[in-house]
Amino acid sequence: VHGDFSHMQVHTIASPATTTTATNSSPPPQPSPSPAAMARSALEAIPLATRLIAATCVSLFVATLIWPRLDPALCHSVAKESYDFEVYRLMTSTYLHSGWLHILFNMAALLSMGPAVERELGTIPFAVLAAAMGLLCNFVSALMIGLVAVTAYARAITACEVGYSTVLFALIVVHACRARTTSLPVCGIAVPTYLYPWVVLVLTQVLFADVSFFGHLAGVLVGYAYMWGKVHPLLPTPSACSSLEHMSLFARVASISCFVPTTGVAVVPRAQAQPELPTMAPRSARPPPTAAPAPAPAAFAGHGHVLGSG
Repeated sequence: VHGDFSHMQVHTIASPATTTTATNSSPPPQPSPSPAAMARSALEAIPLATRLIAATCVSLFVATLIWPRLDPALCHSVAKESYDFEVYRLMTSTYLHSGWLHILFNMAALLSMGPAVERELGTIPFAVLAAAMGLLCNFVSALMIGLVAVTAYARAITACEVGYSTVLFALIVVHACRARTTSLPVCGIAVPTYLYPWVVLVLTQVLFADVSFFGHLAGVLVGYAYMWGKVHPLLPTPSACSSLEHMSLFARVASISCFVPTTGVAVVPRAQAQPELPTMAPRSARPPPTAAPAPAPAAFAGHGHVLGSG
């Protein structure tokens, strides 16, 4: 056959195998991050104040390993605070720890609860709150220890107590109050949210020896006082904290990536899903049942009949 085929277009048809390969091609799997990269990302997610508190506790723990006399010189001792007026112990004892398990458990608890509260309030308000909680917890525990010494056991005031767990028990109350579930797990057992701090308090006393019951109890009481707004008058207002952030002294600190600006929240808000405690009101005092709502009008007005009835 002769003719001019220069004006015709040539179309190519890909084979089925080639089409399938091009369609099903996927990007190669990404390599899993190394443990060092995972640790770096976890560290970067910790806000500034929580980092500084953990660094202070770890640094003082290392210092006490080198200079063992720091513990008795800085611990919480009611006798030293009341008779020798060494009131600085109310603050310094909070950041000391007596052993490896003590520091590990407390820092793990701090890193699990502290960042959420710091993001809720801001770095400066959380730092002030944590310091105030430490002072208040030791002060309340000193009152309880003094009462025990006067009424039952005089040598209680000579005890030497250390640890950040007093503040941690206050944060446990905050954690329970802001939880959006009706229960929280304790050793795999679901515990009602409003009982969670008390169950942890009792369980800690049972499982661990030589722990300060009055210190932990003081932490729970201070935590509830904070959530009820009773500690609020002792803390700077959010506007004052925000003003500090804009001062030249704190400008460089506020520019750090892990710094959380003041949010304006004075007290960590309670969760809306908190269960209410059951009431034992008499039947006569209970509100009458509400009437059932009237049925909605039919979509189509008129008379109907049963199918098949004609």
